[in-house]
Parts: sequence; structure tokens; C-alpha cells
Amino acid sequence: RQLCLLLNAENIFHSMADILLREEDLKFASTMVHTLNTILLTSTELFQLRNQLKDLKTLESQNLFCCLYRSWCHNPVTTVSLCFLTQNYRHAYDLIQKLYPLIVVQSPSKDQEWPCCHLPVLSSRAWDITKAFRLGCYDIPNGETFLDCPPSGDLEVTVDFLTEVDKLVQLIECPIFTYLRLQLLDVKNNPYLIKALYGLLMLLPQSSAFQLLSHRLQCVPNPELLQTE
Repeated sequence: RQLCLLLNAENIFHSMADILLREEDLKFASTMVHTLNTILLTSTELFQLRNQLKDLKTLESQNLFCCLYRSWCHNPVTTVSLCFLTQNYRHAYDLIQKLYPLIVVQSPSKDQEWPCCHLPVLSSRAWDITKAFRLGCYDIPNGETFLDCPPSGDLEVTVDFLTEVDKLVQLIECPIFTYLRLQLLDVKNNPYLIKALYGLLMLLPQSSAFQLLSHRLQCVPNPELLQTE
């Protein structure tokens, strides 16, 4: 936070994401990504950077999102929160569906990077494949598709995982995501936002976070009542 006051915040996050992309210690990388994501979403010093990422109107903001996304994939919940911040609600919904095992990974050609929309949230069984791509080791034939296990809940849902989902729900109720909550009024144009929030709800056990998100979703209006004659 202090560095972002003295230096360019975008350059700092870009550099940190590049470093973490090549980190071998995946647990450390996941912890660092979670910390950076919390700073990004809660620090007043990063208000301008959040606004830049929220709309993705410029090429610079799009490149920053892609850079952050690659590193944020070290932590599935922070990846979802980044998609919420950038209003990529359909992708957030797709990621929530894959918070268990990875289903399909398709390798790019050597002169291509991972497109944002195809970067997976990873199960432990898929780390070796995708880490090779991130490090530039293209030993896997280009264009080949790799199938993992079907969606049967192989990824262990730990207390730490549920705690992160809980914190994400708390963040959704903060002023940072006021625009997201207001978009719930536009049911017709934001169906995947509602689906993504229901997906988070289904991941949570019966808890205070579950009740909080459930009450929020109960406020979503019936689209039929919003229709004008």
C-alpha cells in the first residue's frame, strides 16, 4: 500500500504478478495472490486502479487484467473476485463451476499465450500441465486436449477455502461492489452475475455468510414484475 503511494500502482501489480507467475512454491504463491487481491479490493490508495480494471475500456487495462489473471489463478477464489471486479460475470460463473476438478485443458501453440477466457482454475492434478505452460515449457504437443476427471468434487474443500469464500461474500457487501449489487436489478442483462452468486451460495455451508448472501439474492426482483407495458 505504501509503495502504491510512492510509485505507479499499475506497474507494481504488473511486476508482482509477473514474479508470482514463475513462483515454484505454489502454496506461497497462493498466499501472496490472496494478500495482493485483498489490498487491491480494499485499499483506498488503489481506488484509481480498481476503476481502471472495472471497465477494461483501454488496451492498458485489458493487458493488466490478463497479467493479473495468470497469477491470480494460483488461488481460485481470488480469481473469481477479480472477475467480479472487472464485470466478467459469465466467466466468473464458469470458474465457479470448475472449482472442483479441471475438466479440459487445451494447449496453445508456441507463439501464442493463454487467452484469458481459457485459463483454468486448477485442481492439484492439473498444476503440472499448466505450470509447464506458464514457464514456457511446451513439451506437450500443440493443440492437444487433455481430459481430467469428471466433475465429482475431487478438490478437497478445506476450511481455508471456505474462509476465503466467506470473505468474498463479505466483500460483495462492501461499498467497493456497490455497482455489482445495483446490477442485480437488471436481471435480464446480468443473468450470469446472479448465477455466479447462487453458485457461491451453493458452495457455502449453512453459516452467517450463507445467510448474508441468501438475503441479498432474495432482493433480486422478479423480471416479470419489471416488464413495462
